[in-house]
Amino acid sequence: MRADENPFRTAKVHALPFLWPEGVTPDSLVRKWEALGRSGAICGPHGNGKSTFLREWSAHLAGRGWQIEALTLT
Repeated sequence: MRADENPFRTAKVHALPFLWPEGVTPDSLVRKWEALGRSGAICGPHGNGKSTFLREWSAHLAGRGWQIEALTLT
């Protein structure tokens, strides 16, 4: 198998969408977040989808006119 055929390569894994839990939508999460005063924490084990969630949710918010600023630490 060539490297570009590997189904588990980083490019393939990063292309997977975030799977929203049943009954949760980006808009329902916005309402809950606003009810909490727009504060919270994203927690979970390595590889659990935190970055994917933030990337998709921030795109959702930006699409609704929110100004999004992101900081990436490496």
